Amino acid sequence: MRYPQGPSESAELLRLALPLMTRHGTGYHPVSYAIWYEYSSGTNPLLKERVDATVEAGTPFSDEHTYTLYRECILDIWGAKALEVNAGLRNLIDDFSASTDGVTGQVRAFDNSLAGFADALTAEVPIDSAKRDALLAESLDLRAGLGSLQDELVSSQSEIRRLQADLQKLHHEALTDPLTGLYNRRGLDFAFQRHFEQSGVVSDDCSVVLLDIDHFKKVNDTFGHLFGDQVIRGVAGTLRTHAREQDLVARFGGEEFVLILPDTSAREAQANAERLRAHIERSVIRRREGKDAVARITVSAGVTGFSHGDTLQTLLDRADRALYSAKHQGRNQVQVLAPA
Repeated sequence: MRYPQGPSESAELLRLALPLMTRHGTGYHPVSYAIWYEYSSGTNPLLKERVDATVEAGTPFSDEHTYTLYRECILDIWGAKALEVNAGLRNLIDDFSASTDGVTGQVRAFDNSLAGFADALTAEVPIDSAKRDALLAESLDLRAGLGSLQDELVSSQSEIRRLQADLQKLHHEALTDPLTGLYNRRGLDFAFQRHFEQSGVVSDDCSVVLLDIDHFKKVNDTFGHLFGDQVIRGVAGTLRTHAREQDLVARFGGEEFVLILPDTSAREAQANAERLRAHIERSVIRRREGKDAVARITVSAGVTGFSHGDTLQTLLDRADRALYSAKHQGRNQVQVLAPA
């Protein structure tokens, strides 16, 4: 159970949470309350660490920041646990499938042995006729029973294969952004760990590009959210088309995208980001219901390279600072922040 507190404990947490919401200027809405409720309860160490760091840095708790905390420290944690359960169930099914494969083979071998036994019983052997007939009937019944068991095992294996396919589909959906088909944030974490940390290939030649669509709120306000979705899909398609097989491309949230570029120096990543920026600027995105082109779409990008001891989070933080610089200096440009 996510919130096991009873009425009295919940009331006490409410008493603690409301002043915190007032003190830090967060909105009085369910997402904000969930943040401060879990912070006050002390049951979410990651959230407490992130909130304390925000307070220490003097960063304001804007709605955007509050929603980010909620997504990354509450939703994503439970989504990750669901993935762990998913993986455990998938392993269990794989093990059971292997076991049924072995049992099926054993049943088939035993069936062959019984067939030979039945053949021997029908031959001319010095055995009482009544006893021979009884043994023959018993062996034939056993063969029939084993045949039914084998059919059931085959049927079970078919069902297991269906469940495996369903689990694989759910696993993919949990890691994928439904609008663009790119990795979502959870998928990026998963792919980064699998591709880099487990393979041990992280090197100084790994770079990160954080890319943001300029003035996207204005696009939504002017042309509507459906067209905004069309713009996001268009940018995502450009990133996917220009990505190499080993690159990781994700929608980071809203109008932001991330590219993890293995075997790519920061200078090469900067040139790559500049090509993407120029390509998007030249692209014409039209409304689906008409032929009129809209105002041009541009992007800003922040680039950084890998340094020894970097994690995915430190890389993203540095790329975010580079992106902030690109926006601050006028947008529609690429800025690079080298590791310290």
